[in-house]
Amino acid sequence: MRFLRRFLARLLNLVTTQAQDARLTEEIEGHIALQTEENLRAGLSPAEARRQAILKFGGVEGVKEEYRGERGLPFIETLLQDARYAMRMLRKNPGFTAIAVFT
Repeated sequence: MRFLRRFLARLLNLVTTQAQDARLTEEIEGHIALQTEENLRAGLSPAEARRQAILKFGGVEGVKEEYRGERGLPFIETLLQDARYAMRMLRKNPGFTAIAVFT
């Protein structure tokens, strides 16, 4: 049952990627802001406090990529990307497309 629920959640996430990316960015910024406030209370300058907060949080883009990998279904996403690429190539070469369809 847990597997099915997780699979369905990941399938739904294929459709709602932009909203979730915005929510993830907002959450990361919230964590960095909290750490920046803590650094400001420790006596650092605002610029240095933010810099230290980002360093402590780690690679923001790495965290986003890891989240995206856990959130979706990589096999289906790759399959959809390949299908879109194939359609673009078939539209680009109408002669080949006609022969392939005819065959």
